[in-house]
Parts: sequence; C-alpha cells; structure tokens
Amino acid sequence: YNADAAFGYNPQQAAALLDAAGWTPGSDGVRAKDGMRFSFELMYFAEDTVRRDLAQAFASDMAKLGIEVQLLAVDRPQAKQRLATTAFVFGGGDVPYDPDTQLYTTVHSSFADFDPNDPYSNASQYRNPAVDALLDQARAEADPDARAADYQQLQMLLVVDPPSVTLFALDHTYVARNLDQYSPIEHVVEPHEHGIAWGPWWNVASWR
Repeated sequence: YNADAAFGYNPQQAAALLDAAGWTPGSDGVRAKDGMRFSFELMYFAEDTVRRDLAQAFASDMAKLGIEVQLLAVDRPQAKQRLATTAFVFGGGDVPYDPDTQLYTTVHSSFADFDPNDPYSNASQYRNPAVDALLDQARAEADPDARAADYQQLQMLLVVDPPSVTLFALDHTYVARNLDQYSPIEHVVEPHEHGIAWGPWWNVASWR
C-alpha cells in the first residue's frame, strides 16, 4: 500500500480544466465542444442493486460538472457484447488476493486487444509501457521488499495515468454469535469472488 498514491477531490478544478479544454456548458447544462455533447453511456448489471446505486450516484456527480451519463441496465450477455465500446461499472478481483492476480490482467497491455471470450481482462484497453515493465518485474521478483517497492511505484503511475475511474472499495461486515471453534481474523482485503475459502470463513467446517 502506498499512502501517497491517492486521487484528489476538487470539483472546482475539474470544471476549470473542462472550461480550459473548450468544453463549455450549453443551454441544457451539458457541456459541448465543436458541436459534440459531453455525453456517454454507462452500463451496469440490471440485477445488481449495488452497481445500480453506484451508477446513479456517479451520473448525478457528473451532471454537476456538465457531463451527461446515460445509464443502461443490461444483462451479462449484453454487457460482454458491448464492453469494447461502452463504459461499464466494473467490480472485480481474483483469488488468491495478490497484487499480481488483481492487476496483471486488468491493466497489462498484453490483454488490451478486446477478446470476446475474455471481455473483462483489461476492459479499458489500457496501454502504458512503464506499467507493463513494473508488472513484469514485480511478478518475477523474489525479494518481498523489492516486490512491494515495485507495486508502490506502480500505484503512483496508475494515479498519474489512470485506466479507469476508481469509485470505492466495499466493506463487508459479518456478525457471529456463540460459535465454538470460530477463529476471528483482523480486517483484511477480500476478493470480489467471495466464498468459504477466504476471510472469516476459512475454517467454517469446524464451527459448532
């Protein structure tokens, strides 16, 4: 974890940057430049209420900046078909939870060409040679400290040149009562793929 790799929050500066780039608000409040409205579609899984709420909140925040976000509730086959061209509320991760498993297929340019059979790998079609170099170096590094330094540097690169808009990290709270053989653990990062092999559930078979 690199505490310095953080995104700032400054709507006024964001609006000023849009103004300076020539994106000026129209009569309806939506910015436009050279006849093109600043408007785009954003997909989310129709059955996922968390992603729906996130999409709605994001669209509301963007509207305050003069950016129109058109929300699309889609099923999973529709999402896969359109991922190459349409923004998407993406939530993901892999197990075991490790920087390599989380980042390599997500931002390495070897996955940047859209593959309909693997549409969620590097869905942003992101390419950055410096990011590639650090990912390759870190996954081959045997020294834990050197590996950590590589990933800390990588975090800074992804803040300067982000492949996506990072919204949040979801907290999960579990409550248990009077469980014999329950072994509590400290606050941990949980992968997108939940299950009994991770987090507080690792020894669920022995609970009484």
